[in-house]
This record gives sequence, C-alpha cells and structure tokens, in this order.
Amino acid sequence: MNDIPHDLFSGQSFYEVRKARIDQKAALVAQSNVAPFVSAQLRRYGDTWTRIVFDGRDFSYRDVLNSAQVSQFLSTIQPPVFAKIVHRIASNPTENRAGLPDYVAWKDGTVVFVEVKGIREKIRDTQEAWLHWMVAEGIPVKVLRVRGVAEPGIAAPSGTSNIDASEEEDRG
Repeated sequence: MNDIPHDLFSGQSFYEVRKARIDQKAALVAQSNVAPFVSAQLRRYGDTWTRIVFDGRDFSYRDVLNSAQVSQFLSTIQPPVFAKIVHRIASNPTENRAGLPDYVAWKDGTVVFVEVKGIREKIRDTQEAWLHWMVAEGIPVKVLRVRGVAEPGIAAPSGTSNIDASEEEDRG
C-alpha cells in the first residue's frame, strides 16, 4: 500500500505530472476561508496514515491542528498567502519541504514569518530560498538574530542559554 505518491520526491517532475490539479487546488484555497477549509480536509483525510504527517506516541498533529492557536492563525492568514505557501511546497516537495521560517506571529490581522538565528549562525540555502521567495511574493518575513545573555541571579536550564533579541533583519 502506498501512503504517498511514489514520485513525491522526484523534484520538479512531481509538479509537472500534477500541474493542473495542484494549480486548481491552490486557486481553490486562495478563494477559501482557510480555517474551515483545513478543518474539512482534516475531517476528510484525518484518519489516513502517512509517513509525511506522522502521529508519534507523544504527539498528535490532529490535536495541534485543532488547537485554538492554529485556529486563530488559520483565521488570520490571508487565503492567497496560505495558498502560495502550499503551492510552493507542492510544486517541488523535494526542494521546498525544508527551510520555512521557524515561527509565525500574528496580531490584529497581520501575519509575519520569523526565522531565528544566533548572531553568527548562517542561514541555510533552503532557508535563504524561502526568505527570498517570501520577499518576492510580498509575504512579511523577518530574520531575528539572538545572542545568549547572562541574567543576574537566573541560570538558564542545562543545555540552553538566556536569549536577548539583539538584531532584526526586515526581509519584506
């Protein structure tokens, strides 16, 4: 039994074979109310096991997708932006499944994607590709550079450090 298409990781050819269907679905998403659309997809396919979206013993993607935070995000993000991101991933899952920014923040109807890096940490090629693409598409994205700082009387947990947001690169 195949839980994913046999050619899912075949690069650009995956999209070329399915171009009409992928483009049609992206157009539908762009015109949809995102939260109910995702909920309907979860109801329709939520019990289908796939190694792409795997529920481990201590984690449930269904719980995450049904959370208040995700619901609020899906109600805030503009449908065309959500559709562009999904389309980019579907157009070449091999290249585009990695590199999305680490965080997404939203407030008062505005969504911003945020990549967090240490002061000297290099942005990977896949991340750079996503950052450039988001800027070109007009999707707000920032790179937040952080450095560890010592807080008087407060020790960071073992293996971690205290964080000081010291620089912010506005990418769009």
